Amino acid sequence: MGLPFEACTVVPRGVRIDPAAVAAATRGPFGVPADAPLFVNVARIVPEKAQHLLVEAFARVREQVPDARLAIAGEVGPALPAVQRAVERTGLGDSVTLLGFRSDVRALGAVADVFAYSSVSEGSPGAVAEAMVLGTPVAAFAIPPVAELTQGDQRAWLATPGDASALADAMLAAWQAPDRKERSVATQRWAAATYSLDAVADRLGDLLVARVDAHSTGTPARRS
Repeated sequence: MGLPFEACTVVPRGVRIDPAAVAAATRGPFGVPADAPLFVNVARIVPEKAQHLLVEAFARVREQVPDARLAIAGEVGPALPAVQRAVERTGLGDSVTLLGFRSDVRALGAVADVFAYSSVSEGSPGAVAEAMVLGTPVAAFAIPPVAELTQGDQRAWLATPGDASALADAMLAAWQAPDRKERSVATQRWAAATYSLDAVADRLGDLLVARVDAHSTGTPARRS
């Protein structure tokens, strides 16, 4: 846009979570056993979301966690055949569920043990922010938008983009980490203070007030 860097402020995308709905969430509507380690992906089935790589990574996860399940929820798109071929090739038809479009994806994220995100190209991945606000550990490719949202390895387990083996390692680490509960609680608190709709609205309001004040006084607004 031709604007100088110091004139720009990034306000993150806000997410709204209904605490009551999340607290009442169960696995029943998703056809997943209550006691199975559950890895979840929420994204449209399109090439840039790369769920075929996620299925390949999950095959490696199953070698160490044989009762694990993977549920993928998202609007069906042109990458569906590639994902289905990956499921067939890995022989995971009994442990991978393609849910299609769901209106209750936040409930799915809430009952997951790990949110596994295989996208190789993003703008601002709201599903990752939602997973953190829900307190679900995130394993994902370390593409720049995801690394920015998660503060790198501070808030998620990240993998080399496009590397299914590395993503499998990140998924296993998120599932097996001895401090996963403490880390998830800390991330949830941080994410709620950073990405909840109220927090983002407050930040945007403060920014607009500061810009109006700066314009009226002729003083450059401080960049945040």
